[in-house]
Amino acid sequence: AKQAYQQGYSWQWCVTTDLQTDDFVNAAGKDVTKGIIALVPGQIEEEDTWQRFSKLFEAKIGEKPQAGWYQAETYDAFIIAALAMQASGMTTGEGVDANLVNVAAPGGTIVKSFAEGVAALKRGEAIDYEGASGNLNFNKFGNVAVPAVRLLKVDENGAWSVMQIINSRAFPPS
Repeated sequence: AKQAYQQGYSWQWCVTTDLQTDDFVNAAGKDVTKGIIALVPGQIEEEDTWQRFSKLFEAKIGEKPQAGWYQAETYDAFIIAALAMQASGMTTGEGVDANLVNVAAPGGTIVKSFAEGVAALKRGEAIDYEGASGNLNFNKFGNVAVPAVRLLKVDENGAWSVMQIINSRAFPPS
């Protein structure tokens, strides 16, 4: 980035999430990084599931979670895997694999926590887990869409700021 800047290249940079850090901005410099954009998965922070997760995260870790940093996605991945184990009655890879789609797919009872999911499964209900990162509906191929995409941009102060949050619920996973 520094070399391109020094050579006078003036194209719009879009970086991957591994460069969406303060370290990158500080190393390259504010003049170099101003205007660089990044697209990252994110959450819709007004959702009750994000709000609940944020409170739990802050109580446990001592700081607020940051949308787009895979904290909520990791949390949800563990819950979905655990719900798949509950649904299969096994703690094996095969049990998880066979039931991931069954615990997070449209049409089931919406559950927003592990406890709600276990209770619904014990009642014999199909479930649709909606987690901290949003509604995680798997399709028949095992793909899941992210609930939102954040368009970030390095501002004049060298800080990553959210330009826009795109609610991607209208775009089904393919």
